[in-house]
Amino acid sequence: MSKKKVIVIGAGVSGLASAVRLLKEGFDVELYEKNSTIGGRMGVVSGNGFSFDLGPTILMMPQIFKEVFTYCGRNPDDYIKMQRLDPIYKVYFEDGTTHEASSELSSLVTTLESVGEEEAQGYLAYLSDVYKRYLVAKEFFIDRSFRRPFDFYNPKTLSAGLRLKTFDNAYDSVGKFVKNEKLRELLSFQTLYIGISPFNGPSIYTIIPMIELVYGVWFLKGGMRSMALAMERLFLEMGGKLFLNAPVRKSTSMGSWPEV
Repeated sequence: MSKKKVIVIGAGVSGLASAVRLLKEGFDVELYEKNSTIGGRMGVVSGNGFSFDLGPTILMMPQIFKEVFTYCGRNPDDYIKMQRLDPIYKVYFEDGTTHEASSELSSLVTTLESVGEEEAQGYLAYLSDVYKRYLVAKEFFIDRSFRRPFDFYNPKTLSAGLRLKTFDNAYDSVGKFVKNEKLRELLSFQTLYIGISPFNGPSIYTIIPMIELVYGVWFLKGGMRSMALAMERLFLEMGGKLFLNAPVRKSTSMGSWPEV
């Protein structure tokens, strides 16, 4: 019995991840990309001996990146090399002082206690509160597909949305746990990662600094594009067929079947 054929359009990260999963499930997969290279937003600009990622340069939650390979029965360490960063970043305050943010809890608590034990206690309470909200978001939103309106608009999902407490802004939400101005700034500026001010961005984004501490911040050796290249390698090893410079259009003679 011949395999069922699946065509995936677009060799960005999502397209590549979908393609290798479909191969694992036994489908015959063809992947079409209109550009001359794969990767989509994980592009790169090179020149004069330097390379610059066009998209993100660091990653959090490395288990998500590794899962693509483990799902296919491969060791992710054979495809991607990750290096944990510590300190995560260095912050410069207006008064000239600086702070190196560590992802090691013991080091972080020592720094917090130098500010005050009450602030250290408040920070740990913040972590506990935000982690609970993260688990709600993960169960009801992050790990779930919404294919029909009722998948989202139902009592259980809407109730979970209220439990996320998204009505406060990030800055005020952090202020419920820590009072020191610099600590409040340290725990709320991450909304700027996605171009939102902490003074009007939803408090759900305070999940970001929690994730930085709990899962660490990682650098992918070779840049983020190496993730796309690793998935391309996996796709070809598993027998997938890749077509570059291959824009796809809807064929009127074949219904909704794409035609190059």
